[in-house]
Amino acid sequence: ACEGKVQWLETSYSNLVQGCEHWRTLLVSEDTVVVIDDVAAASEREISLHWLLAKEPALSCDGEYLLKVDEDISCWMTVESDQDCLEHSVVKASPNSPRGWYSRHYLQRLPATSIVTVTEAKSAVFVTCFSTSKARLSVFEDVVEVGKTKGGFRIEMCNRAMYEDMIKSVVLLEATS
Repeated sequence: ACEGKVQWLETSYSNLVQGCEHWRTLLVSEDTVVVIDDVAAASEREISLHWLLAKEPALSCDGEYLLKVDEDISCWMTVESDQDCLEHSVVKASPNSPRGWYSRHYLQRLPATSIVTVTEAKSAVFVTCFSTSKARLSVFEDVVEVGKTKGGFRIEMCNRAMYEDMIKSVVLLEATS
């Protein structure tokens, strides 16, 4: 079952990109965390989702990444969008770019792994799933499906302009064989 939901509106981007709004929603279950990023701009533009990770993925292919937490523990990270993705890329500590670095202090650069998904649109919904088993994601209009071998979720979203709460309902899906 879905054990918890957290949602907030990020407005700090509106100072950088005029007319841009970003909603983030987290859904948490026993073995899965689903992150929904809903970005809307005033006009069509490049929209990207950027994750910084401590380690490089053990495997990566078109939005699917196997993350090794330690020797015995792995986690699948899957990224999908309701728009056509122009790029899925992984960069580690690029010497001529800000990508692949993080900083704890001013003028400090520490290596990290940068995973970016890029699309071009006026608005985009990005769904990232972190799960102990590989997930199949589909994002279409106002429905997100997270399918896994042991079941999953069907998430119905509301029109964000009309409702404060973006998530209308979360329905558990039956396990597939």
